[in-house]
This record gives sequence, C-alpha cells and structure tokens, in this order.
Amino acid sequence: MRQPTTRLVILLVTLTCLSLDRSLCDETTLIWSAEQVCVISDERIRESSGLALSQRQTDAVWIHNDSGDVARLFLVGFDGSTRGVFHLKDVPRPVDWEDMCGFTVGGESWLIIGDVGDNSTSRHIFTPDKGRERACRLLFIREPEWKDQDEQDSVPVHATIVYEYDDGPHNCESVAVDTERGEILLVTKSKSVPLDCGMYVIPLTLEAGTHTVTARRIGSLNIRNATAMDLSPDHHHLVIISQDGATLVDRTTDEGWGEAIQRSLPSFELPKRKGGETVCFGRHPVELFLNSEHVGQPLWRVQIPANLVAP
Repeated sequence: MRQPTTRLVILLVTLTCLSLDRSLCDETTLIWSAEQVCVISDERIRESSGLALSQRQTDAVWIHNDSGDVARLFLVGFDGSTRGVFHLKDVPRPVDWEDMCGFTVGGESWLIIGDVGDNSTSRHIFTPDKGRERACRLLFIREPEWKDQDEQDSVPVHATIVYEYDDGPHNCESVAVDTERGEILLVTKSKSVPLDCGMYVIPLTLEAGTHTVTARRIGSLNIRNATAMDLSPDHHHLVIISQDGATLVDRTTDEGWGEAIQRSLPSFELPKRKGGETVCFGRHPVELFLNSEHVGQPLWRVQIPANLVAP
C-alpha cells in the first residue's frame, strides 16, 4: 500500500545589512519544496549509503547499504516496497561501499558502485598483508532487468577500476560520472581545519576487465564532510551533500569541473534526516531524491530553488 505523501514548502528569507547607516539591504528569497514520496519498508535496508535513479523503471531507485552488508543492490519502488535484490557475482564482501550513480552511454544504462570509503585513510592499491584486496575500487554493471521476483540471479561485474589518489589516501563518499566529458568525479570527505575537500578525476572507461589508475586532483572545495554527490541529466549541474546541506556546482559547456568549483558556490538546506548520506538527480536538473540511514526512513523528492540553477 502506498504510504501517504507529505509535502513541505519552506520559505527562507535572508536580510543582510552591512552597517546601521547603510540605506539599502540585500534581500534574497529562496523557495524550495520537499515531498516525502514514501517510507522504505525493507528492514534489510538499514544503513543506506548509495542511491541512484533507475533508468529502466520510471518509478524506482537503486539503493545499497554501507559497510557490513554483502555485495547486493536493492531496487525500491516509489511506493516504498522492494521489487528485487541483486547480488554482484564473484564480488567479495565490500570493504566500504559509500556511493553509487547511474548513467547512460549509447542508449545503455549503467550503474557504478564506489567501494571507496576509507575512515582510517589506509587503503592502498597494494599492502603487504592484504595485497590488492583492500584497494579502493569502482564497480561497473549494466543496470539489471527486473523480473518480478524478489531475489534475482547474480549480476556480473563488467569492469572494475582500482585506484589510488595522486597525493595519498583519502576518505571518500562521493562519486559521479560525467559521460559528456568522459570523467569519473570523486570528492573526498574532509574534517580538517581549514576545510579542504578535494575533487579528483579518473578517465571513464567501459572496457571490460580490471584497470589500475591514479585519481588526479583538480581542485578544492570548502565543504564539511561531503557524503554524496550526483550529476544532473544534462551534465552541467553537480550537487554535493554534506552535513551543512547541499552545494551546487554549475559548469559551462567549455569549462571543466576544476574551473567550475573555483567560483562562489550556492548552497541550500535539506529536510532533516537521520544520517542522510545519499542523493541522486531525478529526471530534471532541479529535482533531487534523498534518503538516509536506519530502517524505515523516508524517500524524499526535493526541488532545487530555481534561482540557484544556471540555465
């Protein structure tokens, strides 16, 4: 049974006066709406850490748990029910799955899963005691087809990218794919003072097999504890989720993301969530979906303030 929908409309008004004798004040009004689409009912989804919009199902999202679960994905409908569970074939227990995203190339839909979390900043391509077992990796699969049954056959991994950062290990929970530029984007999770989240890039490849690469740093972001990100369907709007809300990065057609993040970046608040570490764009550049950790949490649809999205 579909859960009742909750709609919230929030008006934020900011008045800035630089001095008492200033005759005019800057006024900014941001209106955004948040809709509770459903409550996710599957008790196996207890620590949601990755979220991606399904390209095959018009009313469903993909979800995976954080560390501690086996290598599986949940297909969840907008009514909150689980339509299918898909196990990744020949993939060992994840080290720390932290983000996922969907993208389309040549009319074929793909999912990328980021086993990239590194709370202790100790994951290398090779370590004497673990070999390559604990290396950060990105897993590519073709988006599975739902067969109207709960447990699905295992899904083969098409390609794996094993990588290190060019400046040493980092904790990362944010992955996105820009098919227009042929890039995989990573944003690290910074707790340092001053804040210094790094943005890194890896060339996108869909060649089958395992590839070893280096993630190249292209810039820094003044964001606290980035926990997820996604790229809009038109490849020009990047949203990054953190403990402070959402930050938007817009790029023009002739610039790269390293240039785009040098500008002043707008941000806005999000619905209050318990351990909210996920985000994905909907079908439109102003539509986001969010959910959070713990059992029985809502799936939210958020409209980005229109005046924050560059045309």
